[in-house]
Amino acid sequence: MLEPGVSYWRAHGSAGSAGLCYEAEMPVGVHISAGRGRVETQIDGQRIAFVGPSFARFTLMEPTRCATAILAGTHWTSLGLWIAPSSDLYPLLSDERTSVPRPCPPPAGILALIGGSWSQRYRGVAHQWALRAEAYALLASSSNGEGQSFRPPAFHRREAVAAARAIIDNEYADPPTLAELARCVGVNRRYLTHDFRERYGRSIAAHIAALRLQHADDMLAAGLPVGEVAARVGLSPSHFAQAYRRRFGHPPSRRM
Repeated sequence: MLEPGVSYWRAHGSAGSAGLCYEAEMPVGVHISAGRGRVETQIDGQRIAFVGPSFARFTLMEPTRCATAILAGTHWTSLGLWIAPSSDLYPLLSDERTSVPRPCPPPAGILALIGGSWSQRYRGVAHQWALRAEAYALLASSSNGEGQSFRPPAFHRREAVAAARAIIDNEYADPPTLAELARCVGVNRRYLTHDFRERYGRSIAAHIAALRLQHADDMLAAGLPVGEVAARVGLSPSHFAQAYRRRFGHPPSRRM
């Protein structure tokens, strides 16, 4: 609860080979949801598909049961904001949106929020303030230029490559495939691979490999066992040992 009558949440993960299904009751109020992945939700008798990066803003006048299915193999991120009728914000928002989610392409600000979380960088009181910042950024972005799907292509491509890097930086241990990543940020694979290399000076695969080894080196320096470090960065022990030796010139056991 950010303030009386306002709640914000953020989650991410992988649905695995069996997918992920759950049901929940959505309370009365304004709902703003955003995320990426392949998700189907049934609400108020209608089935709504969320594919790639998307967001929706809608108002419920009574508690509503919804059933959600995250499709198999999906790497997903979900964030949302709920404003109750008791909140001072509710009268400003409740009369302008539909009662059923209508997914649309996210504006630039929401795309950036989907790609990376500010709050994960902080702890304690600072973490709570960072969560507030994310929540109000989501509210502001959803109120300003909602659903701008006809952005200039060059601008959209710059946004997309930045969002792709943010996703990789957060999920380097279990990154999405190139096809999934391109779909999540809304550009084709050829543009994404070209623009990523041009902007960051290395390929997406090289960036993931560098992230894994840098994080692994930090964890080894902190005293974690080699096997645990390999698992945390998403590599088998033998592959990790080989990659680490190539990068640092010595086996990971000598770093501890």
